[in-house]
Amino acid sequence: MTSVKKSDKDRVIIFDTTLRDGEQCPGATMSFEEKLEVAEMLDDMGVDVIEAGFPITSEGDFQAVSEIARRSKNSIIAGLARAHPKDIDRCAEAVKFAKRGRVHTVIATSPLHMRVKLNMTPEQIVGTTVELNGIPFEVIGVTEPKGGSGFANPDDFVFAPITTVQAAFTGGTTLRTIGVSVNDPNAIAYASSAIQLTLRSRHGLAASASDDFSLVSQNQLLTVASDQSATLRNFLIGIAAIALVVGGIGIANTMLVSVRERVREIGTRKAIGARRRDIGRQFLVEAVIVSLGGALIGVVVGVLVTGPVGAAVNVPARASLPGIALAFFSSLLVGIVAGFLPARQAARLDPVEALRYE
Repeated sequence: MTSVKKSDKDRVIIFDTTLRDGEQCPGATMSFEEKLEVAEMLDDMGVDVIEAGFPITSEGDFQAVSEIARRSKNSIIAGLARAHPKDIDRCAEAVKFAKRGRVHTVIATSPLHMRVKLNMTPEQIVGTTVELNGIPFEVIGVTEPKGGSGFANPDDFVFAPITTVQAAFTGGTTLRTIGVSVNDPNAIAYASSAIQLTLRSRHGLAASASDDFSLVSQNQLLTVASDQSATLRNFLIGIAAIALVVGGIGIANTMLVSVRERVREIGTRKAIGARRRDIGRQFLVEAVIVSLGGALIGVVVGVLVTGPVGAAVNVPARASLPGIALAFFSSLLVGIVAGFLPARQAARLDPVEALRYE
């Protein structure tokens, strides 16, 4: 649960990470001009804070952050730096021309970073010292991995004594955010009500006055996330339905062409005793085989690429048996529907006319 104290204008602070997270997405890159264009659009939109990138990464990134800082009219331009003096100095130099510049320092202590970059275990990390803005901090523990959540990754958070953070970084004694957890999910509503009463009392608000803070519970966040997931699921279902319709039309056209090219064959078969249902069944089976063949190829490709694609975007993914079964069932249904009209047309051909067909 989170309590956020509003400003005098009761406005939401917009913090944009497009130039940081967007460029780090697999396969995504931005040129110097594209970065400037995106930054100018964000600035014109009134975004409060723009994370412009890591100036220490390369000379190109340094120049991009510097130019964004120069051109910014309203937004706070933040450069990112690891907790190393060289990184911080380079970042400060890049944003010094901004009307409102800021340096964001990060400490990469995720399990992947510890294992690959530092070549250390969590037990070995404990007891080491890191510097934040020149202030040494001793690592006294490592939290359990939680995994990413959107653009935020709880595994990259650093926890420090609040009084130290206030004295060394924020320069104040007020709190912008308070996180509260409860043991029983059923107690969230009660806890929210108790926190609201406590904050109103501490802030000296009259009974008729509105809250000068906001409360956001995990239930509300879960509701929003569920709605977004449902929207995305329906969107993907719509795309799949369109793909099946297009595939069915393709199969139907292919089978109609096949009927036209095999008219004499159909006439010969009828002349020697084949019945209408035999001809219709033949073309219907052929349509189903074509459809199931496409499904088999799609399933094989899907199974092969699901793992690598999931690993590339850092999202666990695997093919499921119900999904594979649904793919084959859908293909079977599309094959039957798409093959019905060609099979019916072939079955109704007159054998005499078919034998005369050239």
